Amino acid sequence: MTSWPTSESLSEHIAKVMGGYPGPHKSLEVNMERATGLQAALETHLHISSEGVSAERKTIFMKNQLFKSVVNEASDRDDPIRVAAAELLGFPVMPEEAIDAALAASAPSWLGEEDERKRRDSVTFRLFIAVLAKGTPLVSVESARTYRRDQCAPLVANLLTNYLQDHWQEARSEAKKFGYIPLLGEPEEVEQTIGDASTIDSPAKVRPALPLPVAVRTVLAAHPEWRLEYANLDTTDKTPIDWNVVLDGGQLSPAYARHDAIITRRVELDGREYTTLQLLEHLDSRFGKTFFVTGDAGDGKSTYVNSLIAAAKTTHVFLRWSNYYEPYDHGCLAQFQGEVDELIEPTTWTPIVVYSIDRYIGQNLDSHLRAGLHARALSGNDRSVVVLDGRWSDYDGVRADLRVRSVNLLPLNATEATSWAKLITRARDNLIEEGLSEEDVSTQYPNLADFIDLRLHAQASCLQARDSPLLVKLIKAVYGQDMVQKVWSELDRLTAEDKQAYCHVCLATVTGVKLTSPMLAALAPGVNLIDRANRDPWVYHAREHKARHQVIAQVLLESQPHVVLDQLPSDYADRFRLNEIVSGLMYMVKPLRGLESVGNEDATNRVRKWTIEGIRSALRPMNRLESTLTGVAGDNYDHLCRFAESFIALLSDKLRAQADDNARWLAVARHLLETAAAAPNCPGQDQIGFEILKIEWREKEVFEQLEFRTAVDLLGKMTKAFGDQWCERPYYGEIFRDSLKMLKMLPLDVVSVDDSRDLESVYTWLSKSYHRLRSLSEGANVSPHQRSNFLESYTSHLFVHLPDKSLELVEDSWHYSMSLEVPDTALTTFYVEQIICMFRELPKEERDRRIDEAFKGLIEVAMAEKWAVEPLLTMTILEAKTKRLSKVDDLPTRLENIRRAAEEALKENDSALNTSFAHHLRALLTNSPDERVKLLVDALDGYNKCIPKEKNTVGMTRRLAFAWNQACIELRRCKKGDIAVKYEQLYQGRVAEGG
Repeated sequence: MTSWPTSESLSEHIAKVMGGYPGPHKSLEVNMERATGLQAALETHLHISSEGVSAERKTIFMKNQLFKSVVNEASDRDDPIRVAAAELLGFPVMPEEAIDAALAASAPSWLGEEDERKRRDSVTFRLFIAVLAKGTPLVSVESARTYRRDQCAPLVANLLTNYLQDHWQEARSEAKKFGYIPLLGEPEEVEQTIGDASTIDSPAKVRPALPLPVAVRTVLAAHPEWRLEYANLDTTDKTPIDWNVVLDGGQLSPAYARHDAIITRRVELDGREYTTLQLLEHLDSRFGKTFFVTGDAGDGKSTYVNSLIAAAKTTHVFLRWSNYYEPYDHGCLAQFQGEVDELIEPTTWTPIVVYSIDRYIGQNLDSHLRAGLHARALSGNDRSVVVLDGRWSDYDGVRADLRVRSVNLLPLNATEATSWAKLITRARDNLIEEGLSEEDVSTQYPNLADFIDLRLHAQASCLQARDSPLLVKLIKAVYGQDMVQKVWSELDRLTAEDKQAYCHVCLATVTGVKLTSPMLAALAPGVNLIDRANRDPWVYHAREHKARHQVIAQVLLESQPHVVLDQLPSDYADRFRLNEIVSGLMYMVKPLRGLESVGNEDATNRVRKWTIEGIRSALRPMNRLESTLTGVAGDNYDHLCRFAESFIALLSDKLRAQADDNARWLAVARHLLETAAAAPNCPGQDQIGFEILKIEWREKEVFEQLEFRTAVDLLGKMTKAFGDQWCERPYYGEIFRDSLKMLKMLPLDVVSVDDSRDLESVYTWLSKSYHRLRSLSEGANVSPHQRSNFLESYTSHLFVHLPDKSLELVEDSWHYSMSLEVPDTALTTFYVEQIICMFRELPKEERDRRIDEAFKGLIEVAMAEKWAVEPLLTMTILEAKTKRLSKVDDLPTRLENIRRAAEEALKENDSALNTSFAHHLRALLTNSPDERVKLLVDALDGYNKCIPKEKNTVGMTRRLAFAWNQACIELRRCKKGDIAVKYEQLYQGRVAEGG
C-alpha cells in the first residue's frame, strides 16, 4: 500500500490538483479524480477502503471535507498565500469587486477572453486571482505557475498533514458518510486487513446510505447545470457576519441565526397565527403546495424566509433558486428528489424551494414561474413545497392561475419589537468589539446612541409603530432621519462620478437588472467601485451591484430631478455597442411600467413617467434598431420575446397621441417576434402567432382602423391560434378584455344580421374567458370592475343585442361556470329569473328540465357563497312559482332551513343589498299580511338605495329588476296595488336616471 508521502511529494500532488497537470487544462474536479496517488495515500492514512465509492464521491470528499477544512483551519486567514491557495482549490475568498477592479485596470496577456467569461471555472483565471492576492497580478504565466508550485502547494501540504494528525478520527468519520468503508486494526495492520477483505463476508462492505445533507450536496455537485443551491445553514461555516447589515435594515442571511441575530416573526396563514416553528411543521405535510410570503416593501419578507431556513429540521432540505434570470424548472427538481432518495435510507424528507420575486421576475412571471409551477401541479407526484416571497402585487400576479396560499407577515408585537431593540444594541456593541471606535460608530450612525439611551420600552414602541415598514423604522432609529433625508445625505457626500453610478445602481435595483462591474464602469466612468460597493452606499454580491434595499433605491430615484431620470437611459444608449448594456436597457422597461409606490404615489408616477420617456428619447434617434437587437439576442427565443415585450411596454397609454412613435415600437416588436418564430428553441407557432395578432390589433388602434368587424376577425384568429381549447391557455384574460372592448364599439340599438352572428361569438368568448378567470384561485383574481362589466353585458346588453339568443347564451354561460365549479351568484340567479319570466312560454318538458337545473344551481351557489341571501330569495320565489320543492321534500322544513341560512348569511355580510334581499325573503316566509307588506316596502326601499345616483348604473338597475318586480307582484297579492304602482314608477325613474 502507499504510505503517507513526504512534504515534497505531497506538494507535487496538490500542485497538480490546483491545475499543474501537463496538457489541456481540466476542471478542478477532474484534476482531483486524476490524483489517484493522493487518494490512495489518504485511504491508507485514514484506514478506509474506497470499494464501491464512485470517483465523483471521492472528489467531493477530498474537496468539500478535507481541503475545505484545511483552508478554514488556517490560523492566518488573511495571509496572501492562504487566500491564493483557497482560490486555487476552488474556494472563493477574494472579493468580486477587487477582481473586477483589477480586470478593469489591467489584466495579464495570458488571461484570455474565455477565461474571463468562465471566471473561477477556469484554471487560468483562478491562477490570476492567486497572484492578485499576492499583489502582483501582471507577472508572467511562468512566474504565476512557479508561485503556485513553490508556495501555495507546500502551504496546503503542511496544513493537510497537520490537519490529519489533529483530526484523524473526525476525518475518518466524515469519510464514512461519503461511502468509504472503515477498516479494522492498527495502522501497521492495514495492509493485512485490506488483503483479507475479500475473504470476509461482512455487511460493512455494503456501501452505507449517506446522511441527507451529504446526499443533497453529492447530487447537486453532480449537476452544476441545475439552478439549485443548498440553502440549509452550514454549521461548519465560521465566517463572521457583518453587523452593519443589522443596523442598515438589510436582508439577514440564515448565517445570522448562529449569532441569534434573526428575530422570529409571527405570520398569518388561512386566518390562523403561526410561529416560525409552527409554520415549518405545517410545511411538512404540504407536498406539492405553493406558499407566498407577502408584506409591504421593506417589511422583512426575505429575512423571514431566511429565518425559516435557519430553523429547519433535519428532514427539511431548503433549495434556493440561485439564478433568478433563469426560469423555474420543475424537471430538474423532480430528478433531484429521485437521485437523493437513491442515496439515503428510506425516509420522509421535505424539499422546500425558495424563490424570491424581484422587480424583473415580477414583470416576467409567465416565463419564470407559471410554466414550471403548472408542470409541477400537473405531475401529481411532486413532493416539493415552494415558498415564494414578494410584494402584494406579485402575489396578485401569481394567484391568478396558481393555487397559492398567502403567508402574511404580521406587524411586530411587543415581544418582537423588544427583541429587535436589543439586537440593535448588540449590533453596536459587536462593531465596537471588532475594532470600530465609538466615535466612528456615532459618525456612521448619528442617532444610534440617542436611540440606545431610551428605555427599552420606548425603543420597542418606536419599532412597533404601524405607520411604516420595518426598514423605515430602523433607518429612523439609527440615523435619526426619514428615508428621504437619509438617501440625500448619502448622495451629497459622493463625487459626481459616484453619484451617477449610485443612481444607476438604484435604477438597476428597482427594475431587477443585473448590473455587473464592467457595466457600471461603462455607465459611470471614473466611479470608485471598490470603496462604494462596500455598503458605502451600495453593495456588491454574486457579481452584481445593488442598493442595500429596494426601498432605499426607489426613494433615492424619487428624490431626483427630471434631468437625472432622463439622463440615466441615455447613458445606456451611448454605450449600445455592449451586449449587457442593450439587454439591461430593454429589461428595465416592463418593471418600470409596473413600479409600485413605497409611500409617495406622485413621486413614483414621476419616476415611471420620466424614466420611460427617457428610454423612448434614447431609442428614438437610433437607426437600424431591429438589426442591433437581433444581433444581441441572436437566435435565443426568450431574449427576442422579452425585447419585443419591452417595446410593447414602451407604447404610450394613449395610442393615438404619439402615433409615429407607437407605430415604430410596434414595428420593432413585430420584427423581433417574427425572428423569434424562426429560433431553434421556439416552443411553437401558436404563442408567437397570438402575440403578432395582438400587435396587429394595436396597430389598427394607432391608425384608427379598428372597426367592429375587423376586431371580430382578429379576435377570432387569436382564439384559433390555440385551437378549440383556447380558453385553457394563459391568454384568456386578454380575450376577456378585448371582447369587452368590442361590445362597447356597438350602440345599444338594432343590430344587423351579420353583426348578430359575430356578436354571438363575442359573447361566447367573453363568457368562457370570464369563467376561466374565476376558476383560478376561487375567483379571487377577478376584480369587481371586471365582474360588473361581465354581468352588465350578460344581464342587460345581451338582451338588446340578441333577444332571440339571450336565454340560450345565458344558459351556456351558466353551464360552463358549473362545469368549472365556480357558480356565480348573480349569473345563476339571473338564469333562474329568466326561467321564471318565461315560465309559461316554455314547453313542459323543457320547462321541467330547466327548473330542475335551476334548483340544483341555486343550491350549489348557496353552499359555495354562504354569505349571499340572493340565491336563497330566488329559490323561494322559484318554489312559490313551481311548487317543485314541496313535491320532493317537506316544504315547511325546507323553508325553515332557507330562513336559517339567510340569517347566517346576514351575520357574515350585512351589506345594504344583502339586507334588502333578506327583508324580501322574510316577507315571503311570514304568515302575517301586515308584516309581509312592511318587509316588502323595506326591501324595495333598500333596493332603491342600492342603485347609485350617478349615470351608467344600468348594471345594478338591471340586476335588481327581477327582485323589484317580484316584490311589486307580491304587494298586489296583498291588495296593495297603489303601493306597487308607486314603486314601479320609482323603478322606471331610476332606469331613466341610469342611462
